[in-house]
Order: sequence, then C-alpha cells, then structure tokens
Amino acid sequence: MTAEPVRADDPRIEHALNELRGVIAEKYPAAVFEVSHGVDDARAVHLTATIDVEDTDEVVDLVIDRMIEMQIEEELPIFVIPIRPVERSWEIYVAHKAERERDAETAEAL
Repeated sequence: MTAEPVRADDPRIEHALNELRGVIAEKYPAAVFEVSHGVDDARAVHLTATIDVEDTDEVVDLVIDRMIEMQIEEELPIFVIPIRPVERSWEIYVAHKAERERDAETAEAL
C-alpha cells in the first residue's frame, strides 16, 4: 500500500505552511518562500525559504521544534529547507576559495 501524496492546497497543510512562513518572516521579513513536493517522496511538502543569512541553521533553529511536532503529532510531512540567495552563496564560495589559496601559499612558504 502506498501513501497518497498530500496536496499543498489541503487546508491543514496550508495552515501549517502559513504558520511556518510567519515564524520565519517575523525574523527575516525579506525571506522568499516556495512550496514544492519531495522528489523521492511525493507525500513530502517542502517549504523552501530563501534568506540572506550567513548560517542557514539559524533558520532551522526557529522552526525545528514546531516542524517536528507537525510531522509526528499532526502527521503532516512538511519540511523547511532554508537556502541562501545565489549571490550570497557565491560570495561565501569566493571568500573560502581565497582563504584556501592563502593557506596553500603559506604552507608552500614554510
């Protein structure tokens, strides 16, 4: 027996998504949200939050307890996935690359 996919327009899902959006938007008003279904699990509803933060764990920390409660007690397969905007990810990549190059040059000089 396979589980039926949960529809994103199900009132319980809509309510849960709005609640999670609200918690995130309260701290990160510029957050942009997208709802999708999981690739490997069609029942899963992904709330992707694009937020310009250094550490996306900060976003997870805001919602993890409630998200798990929704998953276990309310049987709502909702997952919050925080990501950085492409520009921010690129800046972090460039900074880390420059740091690695400096470390390599220092090691060669020794």
